[in-house]
Amino acid sequence: MQRVFRYTIFGAIGGFLGWLVVEPINSLTPPNDVSMPYGHILALGGLIGLFVGVALGVAEALSGVSPRDAVKSVVVSIPIGIIGGALGLAVGNAFYAPMHNIAFGGGQPAAPSVFGFVFELVGRSLGWAFFGLFLGLSQGLAVENAKKLVNGAVGGLIGGGLGGFAFALLDFINGSRAFAIPVEFMRLIGFTVTAGVIGL
Repeated sequence: MQRVFRYTIFGAIGGFLGWLVVEPINSLTPPNDVSMPYGHILALGGLIGLFVGVALGVAEALSGVSPRDAVKSVVVSIPIGIIGGALGLAVGNAFYAPMHNIAFGGGQPAAPSVFGFVFELVGRSLGWAFFGLFLGLSQGLAVENAKKLVNGAVGGLIGGGLGGFAFALLDFINGSRAFAIPVEFMRLIGFTVTAGVIGL
């Protein structure tokens, strides 16, 4: 239980730190993330993956491994986290963008229909789930552990799905004009939830 708690906390911290870095970069956090250039998607995913990878690498280093393995877990987590994050967000966006276009007919109405909301919810959840899946897989590869590979993949899939679900739900509330929720806060929730559950 202590190990799970440590990985969850460190994963969430990694997601939070990644959000702190990318949020001020306007080109990586536009109001409409569907139309982001492919290079920006890779950069955004890579930066988040970098911080999540390092954070989970540190969590692994604190789990009682040898000093050599501790250093290795952190160092190896850097490139693998970047690659996993970049690929994950690219694949996730490839799934999400078509469903978003179907839901909104290529536009972005202020108050989507029930059909549009369901499609957006499913599409966003699936997109983030793939992002989390690749991030989780990358951490299992970093420590060369089959069990952690599976756990990371499952945790990332679930965490990404939850993060995407929360993002889509908050976005719908924004669109309905019931509340004004900053999109920055929505991204914060998505990244920290996704990264935190990877640690499970």
